[in-house]
Amino acid sequence: MAGEPSHIGPYQIGKLLGQGGMGAVYEAVHETIGRRAAVKFLNAPLARHAATLNRFFNEARAVSLVEHPGLVQIYDSGQLPDGTAYIIMELIRGETVADRLKREGRLSPAQAVRLAWQLAEALASVHEQDIVHRDIKPANLMIVPDPAATGRERLKVLDFGIAKLASGIGAGETRPGQVMGSPLYMAPEQCRGAAGVDSKADCYAVGAVLYHLLAGQPPFDGETFAALVFKHLHEPLTPLSDRGVAGPPALLDCVHALLAKDPKSRPTMRDTANRLESLLGQLATTPSALSEPRLQQATERNPVAPRPEDATRLHIDLSSTLGQSVGQAPIRPWTPSRRLVGAGALAVLSVPLLLFLLWPRTPPPSPPAAPSRPLLTAPREPGPAATGGSAASPAPADRGPSPAATARDNSVPAPAASPPPARTDAKPKAASKPRPAPIGKRAPPPKGPSLGNKNAFPIIK
Repeated sequence: MAGEPSHIGPYQIGKLLGQGGMGAVYEAVHETIGRRAAVKFLNAPLARHAATLNRFFNEARAVSLVEHPGLVQIYDSGQLPDGTAYIIMELIRGETVADRLKREGRLSPAQAVRLAWQLAEALASVHEQDIVHRDIKPANLMIVPDPAATGRERLKVLDFGIAKLASGIGAGETRPGQVMGSPLYMAPEQCRGAAGVDSKADCYAVGAVLYHLLAGQPPFDGETFAALVFKHLHEPLTPLSDRGVAGPPALLDCVHALLAKDPKSRPTMRDTANRLESLLGQLATTPSALSEPRLQQATERNPVAPRPEDATRLHIDLSSTLGQSVGQAPIRPWTPSRRLVGAGALAVLSVPLLLFLLWPRTPPPSPPAAPSRPLLTAPREPGPAATGGSAASPAPADRGPSPAATARDNSVPAPAASPPPARTDAKPKAASKPRPAPIGKRAPPPKGPSLGNKNAFPIIK
């Protein structure tokens, strides 16, 4: 907003946290002590309407009457010279219960009971001051980190804008028959009109929120406002066991009692807080009651459909004590269209893998045969010339030394005569391929005179 001041008292106005049709929320810093806060402005034209202005300040009045860590603290409130109204409050950062349900679908019994117990404790303190909230719903419940709290988380109740105070503030602004609140979590008597409701309406809303935490959906739903109101008034409640909720019977009975049609049959908020505290200790000692496999099976049997009322709010809601000071990015849910796109992409990526696995494979080629090695033959020595003038066939290498060589060395006896050579006029046979020697074996040495006798070989001059 362009016309917002740079300072309000000791607070210096900082960055914009959220903006809507009714006003805006800014971050602020106390210049003296450095405390950070959130400043919510109401537009000057809307502040001219008395009912709107009273409802805006009603939140500050209601919270200031109760001191409880489950409520947002109010530091200051007032109006600027131009009529712009403002509230300076505690700056908290976290996520709403609606955001957590959107992300997780449903909570385990231990988590649901812990949050519901903190909610009941805060509202019990509010009811003791004769204040009725009248708008309890997951979007008005903020979960913030707190190391000192049970589970290291603290639930804070927001939005006392339509709260009904015992002093008459807020009650006179509601006309008879006027319906105020969130239809999914409104008590039957609040569906008839918000003027005459009491604290039992908040008890019904707490039961509806706890039902949603356990089952992943509100107790009743309808396509139109009239259909939803009719179910709150007349339709029997579906038991949590039929929704696949596995929890202690005392927990289920507590939720069903809070959702009774008759306000007189519902327990008070203080009694509810005591019962939930007892159940919290019981669940802490019995881990089987909140086992994740059972919770997963129940979720698969009862899938939770996305609900528009639980979606992350992208606009500022000035009826909330925080607006968009949480500073969280919206969480994109897995909608049916996104699931379809993901399934199609997975199918496309699976086709190459299936083709690779199912495609027929050719056998690998056989290794080449080892090259054949030729037979080793002994070299042949040329024999002496024939005396008759006719050419004689050379003596084979395995024949003994010639008579001339024997005459030169009479000390060495002549070896036995070799067999006659083969006939030369015989018809030659077809050449056959030499048989390769076995791999790893050498050809046998040629038969002949011993290599140890140096005089056994013929001497050629």
